[in-house]
Amino acid sequence: MDTSKPHVLLVDDDPRIAEATRLALIKGGYAVTYAQSAEQALEVLKQEVPDAAVLDVMMPGMDGYALCRQMRKMPTTRLIPVIMLTARGKLEDKVSGFQAGADDYLVKPAEPRELIYRLKALLARIHARQDLYKPIGAAGKLIAVFSTKGGVGKTTLAVNLAMAFQKRNVGRVALFDANLTFGETGSLLNVPPVRSILDLVKTESEIDNYIVSQVMTRHSSGVHLLASPFRPEHSELICADHIRKVAELLPTVFSVVVVDCEASYSERMFVILERADAILLVVIPEIGSVLHTSYFLEMAEKIGVNPERIFPVLNRANSKVGLSATDIERTFKRPLSLKVPSSGRALTQCANSGNPLVLAQPRHPVSQQLLKVADYFVEHLGVSEPEPEWVD
Repeated sequence: MDTSKPHVLLVDDDPRIAEATRLALIKGGYAVTYAQSAEQALEVLKQEVPDAAVLDVMMPGMDGYALCRQMRKMPTTRLIPVIMLTARGKLEDKVSGFQAGADDYLVKPAEPRELIYRLKALLARIHARQDLYKPIGAAGKLIAVFSTKGGVGKTTLAVNLAMAFQKRNVGRVALFDANLTFGETGSLLNVPPVRSILDLVKTESEIDNYIVSQVMTRHSSGVHLLASPFRPEHSELICADHIRKVAELLPTVFSVVVVDCEASYSERMFVILERADAILLVVIPEIGSVLHTSYFLEMAEKIGVNPERIFPVLNRANSKVGLSATDIERTFKRPLSLKVPSSGRALTQCANSGNPLVLAQPRHPVSQQLLKVADYFVEHLGVSEPEPEWVD
């Protein structure tokens, strides 16, 4: 095997098509290992690890989807680029390929030049991401957005706060969806469900910045998203130790990490709250939300969370529902750090379009408030200086 060339594993049960594809890859500058079945490919992968794989879907025995899923479970191959080749061109077939873990999908007969181009693009992206996710010079800041109950606008505030930091050009910004059961950040950003934190915990390898780089998705704004599992039942596969490793690693790679927390008192959430440099505690002017938030403030002090790291945020502050900001401050025995007005139809429209309010309407009162929050934390938490411009 010529180690000076990128190494591709080609798996196809049709020798005629496989030979044509193999020759095209060789002509394109790749070294190729050929396997005629998924079972044979798995044996090859025990001996050598390619830089990329091209898999046929329709094969006797184990098909390409199953092979791709097996590769994603293997520590040595779970992150290599995979292109699926198939005669099936329907949308549901492509979705099945992506769900199995494929990075790209080509319908047969594939034009050789297109295959070569897509392989080069995938490999270039992988190599670029390795460089782009190198640790930053100073430790970044982790800001947890937490609430004691759902339906208070926590996720919307977390998403838009991440966008506010990005607009302030503070360096690399990450958004970690730690609402592990019913996370919604991906849908609010219109990010396709391809990778999630579940891909991290499936590996037997140590979680490091390279592995994290492969499962994060860069939004068009520049913010990088670590998504929650796409199915609620998969959240149980993630333990507190996984969360601890992620919460410790992300601030070494990003200047700011905004975490959308789950509204629970689970050990997984306490790991984040204990690690956070700041906790935005979201409450709305409803008696249930206020009381439960008051209980949390009492409990947080008992478990050793520094009260100075907690910033109570009153969302929908201009709602005239008989419970004023003064009433809430009296209950909390401390002032509110921020009062965010209701945004009404604008916020709903932005959520449905996958375009956060801070980006779509930066002059909106809610956007202006969150930009001020970003400015506050930049000044008082010592957020890292911007890195040179980089491209994903």
